Amino acid sequence: MTKIHKSIRLCSDISQTCPECNYLLKSEDLDQNIDHLINEHNFKLKHVGQETTRDDVGENWQMTVALLVKA
Repeated sequence: MTKIHKSIRLCSDISQTCPECNYLLKSEDLDQNIDHLINEHNFKLKHVGQETTRDDVGENWQMTVALLVKA
């Protein structure tokens, strides 16, 4: 049998709903969002790091991202 994996990318500048229970994952609460997915839905944290993009005026914009997976 093939295992099905579910991946979730959290970001410190994007709010979203939890795909498992529709709990609001607020962008400013990244640490609590990670805890929610691990403790409530058995996800595993695979990566936390920085991502850089450009804002509306071309300046660097940095955010923290987290990648979680569930088998």
